[in-house]
This record gives sequence, structure tokens and C-alpha cells, in this order.
Amino acid sequence: MTQRYTNPISLQRLAEGNCPECGFAEDQHDGHGGPLWCTLTDNGVAQRLAAYRADQKRGNGSGS
Repeated sequence: MTQRYTNPISLQRLAEGNCPECGFAEDQHDGHGGPLWCTLTDNGVAQRLAAYRADQKRGNGSGS
């Protein structure tokens, strides 16, 4: 199970299709992490985006 977010900034980033942690696009995460301050990999971002989108389809707008 992947992490879900409730922070409004993180949810806005996910809604825009970006990393919830740093706000950069998934393709800016090279498999070893994103920008210097972000610990998520491209796969981690993809998993969180997929979970967010699935939650949205189920009508769970909070992301959790």
C-alpha cells in the first residue's frame, strides 16, 4: 500500500500530475530520487499518482 496525502499542497501537486513531495514531474525523478531535496524515485511518484487517481475515481477527494 502506498502513502496517501491529506496536505492541500501535496494534493494540488498530485492533481497536476506532479510529485506530492517536491512538485516536480515524474520524469524529473531519475530512478534514484528526484531533485536534491526529494527522496521519491520515479516509481514512487508513479505509485502515489496512481493511488491518487484511483481515489478520485472512487469519489474519495481527500486522497486518503
